[in-house]
Amino acid sequence: MTATSARSLLRGFSSHEGVVVDPQDELRLSFCQPNTSFTNSVPTIECSDSDSDDNVSLLLSDDELLVRADAHSKEERLLEAGRLLRKVDNRARINESQRKVMRKAAAVQVVVDEAKTMPSTENGYTKHCENHGKYDTSCYYIMEGNEMTMRIEAILPKGLRVPLLGVLSEINSWESWMPRITFPVKMGVGETRSLKKSGRFDQILRAELMLPIISNRETVMETTFCDAVDEDDCFVILVGQPNEADIEGGLIPVTELERVEMQLGLVIQTCSSNHPLTKNSKHEYPKDEPLVHITFTAFIRPSINLFIRNFFPPLFLQLLRITEETQKGKRPVVSNMIKEKKEEYDWFLERCDAMLENFTI
Repeated sequence: MTATSARSLLRGFSSHEGVVVDPQDELRLSFCQPNTSFTNSVPTIECSDSDSDDNVSLLLSDDELLVRADAHSKEERLLEAGRLLRKVDNRARINESQRKVMRKAAAVQVVVDEAKTMPSTENGYTKHCENHGKYDTSCYYIMEGNEMTMRIEAILPKGLRVPLLGVLSEINSWESWMPRITFPVKMGVGETRSLKKSGRFDQILRAELMLPIISNRETVMETTFCDAVDEDDCFVILVGQPNEADIEGGLIPVTELERVEMQLGLVIQTCSSNHPLTKNSKHEYPKDEPLVHITFTAFIRPSINLFIRNFFPPLFLQLLRITEETQKGKRPVVSNMIKEKKEEYDWFLERCDAMLENFTI
């Protein structure tokens, strides 16, 4: 799948609209459409299989596949859940909740595949900036027509894993640290609120965007956390537009602001000290242990390219700064939340350790 069609596919998942992709990608696209009717001949989505369960799943009945898929879904293992659901013979047995898992699994795999491909001019990226200060980061963008997708790469010490997830998950604190300017133009994030939580880290949230020149906008997003350690040695946080049918009446406050679609993706994986981003680094990275590599992508529709290009790079650097402050105990709101959800964060840390152990220097 090309990088362009992968992003188009992911946007189709987020916006619930059909998009045009390469013919060989059309089968995967059908799973990303919430309104697609499932038939007895459902196409196959390419996806990494778990070696431990693949042979076993061939011998399972539909009932057993459905039960196991639900169990994996509850453990945030969407890729494995999606793989098992695709093996169900009687498609009518798959309920709407499980279909949603399949759509999310397909979208997660797209994000993973792209994050594991280095950005370059060969696959359409233009480098926006590179920074080798406190953290080693680089920023790229790619244009498809007049629509821009921003991609940011960063290398972090492994000690920031839990604080990073905590800062991202404590949505009601975003307003206190998100970049915001009012002169000479207004730009940033205003009020943010978590509207509904589910699972370990999944949420539905609303945020107000302060945009230059034009009036403010709002966005409503659904976050999905996926443990893809066993399949692709990474974690994925997928942020997209929720299906309105999944939102209870009255959950989202009624405002006069125009709503925009925001599609974000964050992949947490490992890399070695010889990663290209470390070439001009001022840091002495340990040679005998893996590093944590972050890939962040951002897209807004209708496209607001000035906002994307000028807001997301400083936002990402601010995110890293707040993460470090949380680690040092300077952000008690986030630190206390991590302590209150000790079981969830201990689970995340344990799975991170498994990811690091899988990495070969």
